[in-house]
Amino acid sequence: MSEPALPPLYARWMLAHLGGPIPPETRATCGSCAMVPPPDEPMGRTHFDPTTKCCTFVPRLPNFLVGAVLLDEDPTAAQGRVTLEGRMLAGIGVTPLGLARPPAWDLVYRHGVVRGDQTFGRTRLLRCPHFLADGRCGIWKHREGVCATWYCRHERGAVGFDFWEALGGFLHVIERALSYDAVLALGVDGAALRRLVDGPAAADGPALDGRASPAAQRATWGEWYDRERELYIATAARVERLGWDEIRAIGGPEVEAHGRLVREAFERLVWARTPERLRLVPLGSVDIGRETAAIVSHRTYDPLLVPSALLPHLARFDGRPTELVRAEITAAGVPLEAGTMQKLVDWGVLVAG
Repeated sequence: MSEPALPPLYARWMLAHLGGPIPPETRATCGSCAMVPPPDEPMGRTHFDPTTKCCTFVPRLPNFLVGAVLLDEDPTAAQGRVTLEGRMLAGIGVTPLGLARPPAWDLVYRHGVVRGDQTFGRTRLLRCPHFLADGRCGIWKHREGVCATWYCRHERGAVGFDFWEALGGFLHVIERALSYDAVLALGVDGAALRRLVDGPAAADGPALDGRASPAAQRATWGEWYDRERELYIATAARVERLGWDEIRAIGGPEVEAHGRLVREAFERLVWARTPERLRLVPLGSVDIGRETAAIVSHRTYDPLLVPSALLPHLARFDGRPTELVRAEITAAGVPLEAGTMQKLVDWGVLVAG
């Protein structure tokens, strides 16, 4: 059984925006991680650590999602709520806009620890605070846009990757717009609002030791100081009531612009088309085996597997009619099925030409 493509709140919005459900990514299930090695195999260079999976990332949670976690009375959400309350208690990056990433985490992530695919999903130091001991995400039902749109593998390769990248950017601008709208509606004003817009004051210090200054917290929250939970819950209730047209109005031109790009990417995702003329792009990493070759295009986690015998024939795609070239390859003794042709297009190995 495939998992829902988006958290319930975001799924509702995108159904209204796109006019139809988003196809699930069945090759990248989180419950049974496709990147974790089988129990009887050692961890290879492309595997994720079972004690981290892809959760080597600390999410920024907008205020209304923080409130949604606090309001969730489902017994299965209890452990995740504890992890969120731990972040709130520490106070680092805890503002009326939501929970930001700790500066210490960003410092480690950006300078020297993360080396792309070599360490992502493999470094326990960077493990998300909401990652539970049993391998679940503690805030799964209320995860933010980055976590909701990241997949290690896609049903349609680069086409799927492009769609989820566009959707992630779209959700980010929605989250930001709704977070600011909520704090204005709830009366955050004066010096507290200025700190939200300008960022922390230099006198606050970098908070690298995992503790927030009480004075800084008081200045950040203003009249809402010591009422943080109340504000987060109020923002969740406010956003839950909003219809899609209201959200578009709040987001303005930025949300509208991102929304158009998402609709275009969605159309490409749900309608598979093979261009009438194709050409081969320069291939990057290719791992050639006796029977199968793995072509890396958009992501090392998601190579396209094709028969090794097909590789020398791909250069025939030089802009001539697709069906003519396909017939040539088949006549050379290498059958090229329609499904394989579409995958070569989806993974960006062949492009319209």
